[in-house]
Amino acid sequence: MDPSVRGLPLLSGPTPKREDLNSATCRRCGKEFGFSLPIIVRTPKECNFCGYSYCSSCCDHQALMPRSGEETGYDPVDVCAFCIEQLIVTAAPRNQLREMPIAKLRAYLKAFSIQAPGALEKDDIVQAILDVRVSDDTDEREQPKSFDADVSSVD
Repeated sequence: MDPSVRGLPLLSGPTPKREDLNSATCRRCGKEFGFSLPIIVRTPKECNFCGYSYCSSCCDHQALMPRSGEETGYDPVDVCAFCIEQLIVTAAPRNQLREMPIAKLRAYLKAFSIQAPGALEKDDIVQAILDVRVSDDTDEREQPKSFDADVSSVD
């Protein structure tokens, strides 16, 4: 594996289709796509996790997407600033989750509609995140299915 992609989060499949793919502005910062003075060309980049359009500044992170067809392996693809935070939480082991700020963990629960009734301690939240990864029936790793990137919570 190419050393430059080591440690990148893994995506589970194709980007969800969004109706607003022809947006005229970045979903995070609101900058307009196209030409502006002094001659700046701003083209939209699609996040390969949430599927929304962002400017290059707001979609400058990468994750690994499985190759389609008969070819095996992964290719680095663009993901937005909001999604990279979610992907990092998704991939983190228990000890790294325990080191994350509780606000970040709660935002993850909210983004993926993960229920954590009675979660009073950080360890309760960490356990709720870990519980959605493993299916009780098959004991296989599962990724959270989808979420709607809430850009209001991104700094």
